[in-house]
Amino acid sequence: MTTTKEKKKILVFNDRATYESYKAKENVQFKIVNDLQILADASLGINQIENWVEYLNNPANYLVERYWELYGSRFNAPFADREKVYFNSSNVGIENLNELRSRFDRMQNELRNYALKINKDGVVSNLKETDFNKYLNPAMEQEYNDCLSFIEASKKMKPYYASNYNFLTRFYDGVRLDDHSELIPNYQKFI
Repeated sequence: MTTTKEKKKILVFNDRATYESYKAKENVQFKIVNDLQILADASLGINQIENWVEYLNNPANYLVERYWELYGSRFNAPFADREKVYFNSSNVGIENLNELRSRFDRMQNELRNYALKINKDGVVSNLKETDFNKYLNPAMEQEYNDCLSFIEASKKMKPYYASNYNFLTRFYDGVRLDDHSELIPNYQKFI
């Protein structure tokens, strides 16, 4: 009976810069959601959003209908224009709502796979730092190990040649210089 062991993934690096870029966009998006929450709280009362999916899909319509349900139907005739009732009774402008929704949608598109998850009860982050881990391509494992050995050997040899490693980066595309002119693996080659 033959069993195959699944090889453990080898983490090469975490693309923190890209993660932080997405995190900044996500923070902007949470700010937009917070602004929309403030507008709803100001016109409907605290925590009156019953369905965040509907609210974020069309904030103006949601607020108009929810306001009518909570207050407008009690004090207005059934045939009254619900939009006029809402916008005359609140300090919320439709332009402001539309702008926030437009910004929210734009950020959702920019975040793509990492866009906020929207459910009935609110929004939650879909962004994890581990999503930006870059793992070694199994077919490149031997070359990667040789690359690490090459870097170690070059560090031992450094006292015998010029102080920088530029010539080594021309010799082998598996290495590059970091911000401090130290030789490191060219991670993109191995993922």
